[in-house]
Amino acid sequence: MPMMMLILDGLTDDPVDFLGGKTPFQAADCKHLLHMKQYGAYGKFLTVPQGFEVDSLTCIATLLGVPSQTLPTGRAYLEAVSAGIALTEEDAVCRCNLVSVDAHGILQSSCAADLSDMQKNQLYKRVTHENFKFYPIGGYKNLLVLKNSAGRINKICTYPPHQHLGEPISKLLPQGNALAQRLSEFALQNCWKDENSAHTHMLLPWDVTVKQNLPSFAELHNLSGAAVCATEIVRGIALAMGLTVVTPQGATADADTDLTAKVRTALTLVHKYDFIMVHVNGTDELSHRCDAAGKAAFLQRIDAELVAPLIEQAPQDTTFLVCSDHSTISATGRHRADPQPFILYNNSKQQHGNLGTRNALQAISLLKGLI
Repeated sequence: MPMMMLILDGLTDDPVDFLGGKTPFQAADCKHLLHMKQYGAYGKFLTVPQGFEVDSLTCIATLLGVPSQTLPTGRAYLEAVSAGIALTEEDAVCRCNLVSVDAHGILQSSCAADLSDMQKNQLYKRVTHENFKFYPIGGYKNLLVLKNSAGRINKICTYPPHQHLGEPISKLLPQGNALAQRLSEFALQNCWKDENSAHTHMLLPWDVTVKQNLPSFAELHNLSGAAVCATEIVRGIALAMGLTVVTPQGATADADTDLTAKVRTALTLVHKYDFIMVHVNGTDELSHRCDAAGKAAFLQRIDAELVAPLIEQAPQDTTFLVCSDHSTISATGRHRADPQPFILYNNSKQQHGNLGTRNALQAISLLKGLI
């Protein structure tokens, strides 16, 4: 029996006044998802193990069955895996967002949303990085490899930029030790004033980590599996767990992604593997940009362009699990650790009712029909 997990990143949100007091999902016309809920089963997942940060790494790895004791403590290494960047046991790596800061030194955007990809790439050509290796990996996302620094990261404190919008950039620079000082100097050296706006753009290092391992998906679940995704951290999780990863042409990890290409890819893979994960990231990105209306419009596209053709064209006995990894609140751009809704659906089996609140570690077992 084929199994397909659709993860809509950052789906859940708060009601928004200009959407008539509805959440973006409620404001969207998601008739196919509502049909799945009506004729399937539903509930909520607890996706954030106690003591862990609310982020896609933690939540998606948990949905894939990774126990909390083996969850990685940072995601930069897995993004390096996704980008094909080789690291030794002695190396460290950190994420490095291109961000926008206003004339008062206040962080306005965690993703330099006011710049086109072409403008971002032009800035990357001007980066000074004597002490590190700098790797642009798409859009506002970059990595810094810190050679022979694995033993010096324990006392570094960094700040996720998407969690600190509206705060002074001076307080968000890396802190803690000599390596943190070098990272702060890197940020201050790579800072550019935009002549066409009041913004300054800079590279902000955060999330310093080292090489880490994840358990095999096949060994955890006795299933073959593949992932259809473009987001670096999701690709990294899937690759590290031994899943086959396919990123279709046109998949962008944002709201301009080609959903039809993801459908075609998933429908091809479903005949080759027991389990297919399809990840959609644009809902999360729009929330980080505080664009609730855009999020509602994108959810309507997801329902029509992704969900509808999958349930219509996948093999009749395919079981679907549609879920979110965490809340991303459009009013603030921040993640929140709410219980996350899920829908369990099969065209040939009608399952009705509320399955209650479950640990997200049970997600694959639900798909397999074991619980």
